[in-house]
Amino acid sequence: MLARSFYLDPSLDFFYSTFLTVVAILSVPVVVVLFTVILTQTPKYMRPLRLYLLNISFWHFLDSFVVAIVWRPVNLYPLPCMGFNGALRFLGVYFARFLFHVRSVAITNVYVAIIACFIYRWAQLRGKTNFLMLLSSRRGFAIVLGVHLVFVLYQSLLMVTFYVDNSRTLNPLPKSPSLLALVAEEEGLMCYSMQNIFSPIFIYAGIAVAIAFTVSVCVLIVLIQLPFWGDLRSKVAVKTLEMHRTLTLSLVLFAVIHILFKAIPVIVGVYLSLGSDFYANLVGLLCIAAEAVEPLLSGLATLILIVPYRRALRNLFSYIVGLYKKNILYLGWTQKSSSAVRRIHSIT
Repeated sequence: MLARSFYLDPSLDFFYSTFLTVVAILSVPVVVVLFTVILTQTPKYMRPLRLYLLNISFWHFLDSFVVAIVWRPVNLYPLPCMGFNGALRFLGVYFARFLFHVRSVAITNVYVAIIACFIYRWAQLRGKTNFLMLLSSRRGFAIVLGVHLVFVLYQSLLMVTFYVDNSRTLNPLPKSPSLLALVAEEEGLMCYSMQNIFSPIFIYAGIAVAIAFTVSVCVLIVLIQLPFWGDLRSKVAVKTLEMHRTLTLSLVLFAVIHILFKAIPVIVGVYLSLGSDFYANLVGLLCIAAEAVEPLLSGLATLILIVPYRRALRNLFSYIVGLYKKNILYLGWTQKSSSAVRRIHSIT
C-alpha cells in the first residue's frame, strides 16, 4: 500500500498521517474501556476466556498503535517498504527495522489468540467438558502461551538472520522505471525484497502459518454450524443458536476483513511493482484507506465475538450518558442558584 505521499500529493499525505494519528490516540481510551469491561463484567462461566480476550486486545492494540504512531506503513508485496515518518523517526533506520519484527510478533500473536478464543467458545457451546476444562486450566493457557513462544522464537530467528548475516541484510531496491521505484527513490523509502532479507525456509514457514490460519478458520466455521442443521428443534440448539450465529458472523467477518484488506493490497502491490501506473492514484487511495480502516474493523470483529459483553457495554454507555446528564443538570442547577443568590444580594 502506498501510504507515503500518495504519488507525491502533499494534501493527501497530510490527511493520511493525521487520520492515522487520530485513530491511534482514540484507540487508547477504547482499549482501556475494553479491558475494564472484560475484567469486571465477565460471567462466571466465562472467567477463563477473559485471559484469551485480553491477549487478543493487547496484541491488536500494540500492532495498531505501532503502525499508526511509529512508522507509516508502505507494504507493497513482495517489497515491504517502511516509510518511517512517524513520531519516532529520529531514532534511526535500525530501530525501524526492529519495529518491523515487533509488528510481526504482534500479528502472529493476534492470530494465535483469536484461534484459541474461537476454539474455547466452540468447546463451550458444544459442551466439550473435558476439553473445556483443559483450556480453562492453567496448563491449557500455558500451552497457548507456548504456541505464542514458538512464534516469538521464529521471529527472533528472523531478527538474528536479519542482523548477523551481512551477506543477506537488506539490499536496496534496484533502480527501475517502475512506478514503485520512482516513488521509493524520490521519497527515500526503505524498500527491500523478501528474498534478500530471509532465507527460503523462513518464507515457506510464514506461508505455511498463513495457510494453517485460514484453514483453521474455515474448519471452525464448518464444525460450529454443521451439527445444528439436523438438530434445530432441540432446546439446547434453540438456546445456543444465536450465540452460534454471532460466533460464525465474527469468524466470517474476520476472514472477509483480512481478505479485503490484506490479500487485495498484496495483489495490488504486485501489480504496481510490475511497473504499470494505470489508475495509480485510485489504487493508491484504496490501499491507503484499507490500511487505515483495517484495525478498526478487526476491533469490531473482536467485539462481535464477545457476545456476553454487549449488554455490559450498553449498560456502561448508559451509565456514562446518565452521569453526563446528571452533571449537566447539577451545573445548571448551581448556576440558577448562584444567579438567584446574586439577585437577592442586589435587592438587599
